[in-house]
Amino acid sequence: EDKLPRGDFERGRLPQLRTHADPQVRAKGALLEKKFQIGNRNDVLKAYQGALTLKGDVTRGRNAFRRTCVVCHRLEGVGYEIGPSLATIKTRGADAILLNLLDPNREVNPQFVNYLVTTKAGKTFTGLIAGETATSVTLKRAENQTDTILRLDIDEMRSSGVSLMPEGLEKDLDKQGVADLIAYLLQTN
Repeated sequence: EDKLPRGDFERGRLPQLRTHADPQVRAKGALLEKKFQIGNRNDVLKAYQGALTLKGDVTRGRNAFRRTCVVCHRLEGVGYEIGPSLATIKTRGADAILLNLLDPNREVNPQFVNYLVTTKAGKTFTGLIAGETATSVTLKRAENQTDTILRLDIDEMRSSGVSLMPEGLEKDLDKQGVADLIAYLLQTN
């Protein structure tokens, strides 16, 4: 975990590690969680309120979006449509955008809740339920990647209760970066 770069680990997997059946995996998950220092969402929101008063740069915001958000969101023909559509995000206003960016679990539409599937062989999968049949479940995750698991191989399937969008965006964007991203989201059509 000391050698693992932040960008190489999906922060959305932390809740999965926190509740894993294997105590060693839970312990490693606790170390990773400490490394990523996700923090209390209300404290983070208070700390980032200043981003709402900064002048955002749309070009830098577009670049931030393409670097950080395109794995699950699509705008201007770029990215993947995994998470909610951002087509009308600007009508919600800067305050709501800031809340959704920094506290993605505050209001989660049930169709965007992350699921955890553990197979009888001990392999785990996470993602949104993209499809179900009598014999299989298909999960969709970032970059439109899918996993189809046969029901007879499933040991456990449960909702994580959280959004597929991970907390901790503030680890990748400072206040100016958030202001730039909000400026970009407010100007898109």
